[in-house]
Amino acid sequence: MSRKTHERYGEICRNNIVALLGQVRLGELKPVHISKAWAKALESGRVDGGPLSPRTVHHMHTVFKSALEQAVNWEMLLRNPAAKVDPPKVAKELITTYDMPEVGKLIALLQEQCIYVPSFLSAMTGMRRGEVAAVRWKWVDLEASQLTVVESIEQTNNAVAVKAPKNNRARVIALGPTIVAVLRAHKAAQAEELLKLGIRQTGDTLVCAHPDGSLMHPRWISKKWAKAIKESGLPRRGFHHLRHAHATQMLANGVHIKVASERLGHSTTGITMDLYQHVTAGMQQDAAVQIDAAYQKAIKAPVHDQG
Repeated sequence: MSRKTHERYGEICRNNIVALLGQVRLGELKPVHISKAWAKALESGRVDGGPLSPRTVHHMHTVFKSALEQAVNWEMLLRNPAAKVDPPKVAKELITTYDMPEVGKLIALLQEQCIYVPSFLSAMTGMRRGEVAAVRWKWVDLEASQLTVVESIEQTNNAVAVKAPKNNRARVIALGPTIVAVLRAHKAAQAEELLKLGIRQTGDTLVCAHPDGSLMHPRWISKKWAKAIKESGLPRRGFHHLRHAHATQMLANGVHIKVASERLGHSTTGITMDLYQHVTAGMQQDAAVQIDAAYQKAIKAPVHDQG
């Protein structure tokens, strides 16, 4: 479990589960207690008395069930009472993100800002925020037009740490001519600025860094992004929507689902298809039209006499 996931699970336990079930002794915990707790959470589970979303309560159930399963493994419980409770159903949300004209406008607006390169890199490669923050020049091959994702930066409330990419797999991402040109110019400009400070740019230098070469923390990138979006007049969405925009455009333009999945760093194509089902549905319609056109062409073609 990553530090960030551990932190999030701790927050769910402290802020939600303890308030609802903390008074029940472990040995006396029954499915009915959990079921009533989740119902109450959906009705008035927030600190201000408002309802918690089904998605949040579903997360609570997942965390609590996992914790109780560990209690069973440690023989503190005979069975897991959460296993007999159905969490609230969560409706799948379709991802609404920026289209290409909006991405183009955003990148143009950011050109003179400190998060220009991180934003452009994510928009053109689909890299996650932590991956963008972690990439070093030694993993960028401008001659071969490719970049290798080797590490990711994870930021919690108490620390910033380097970890392997999601799914613990490095991946190679091909780069288009535009982002190669931007990176080439950025590398030269960065080297010049660092030299003024008496710092030599090396393969270990971060691609996306502050003027002194120091790390751009993921949350700092998001903060600067939010400010830029607010000033742009475009829909307010998070930095990760650049990744969503990249994925959507790939699929909409007919990139094979396996190639898109590998580029995004998903463990399976099923994850890609599930996340971007609104795009794949349109692809199915396109496929149906293409098959229909091929069939119509075939039945109209003259049949040659084989005799």
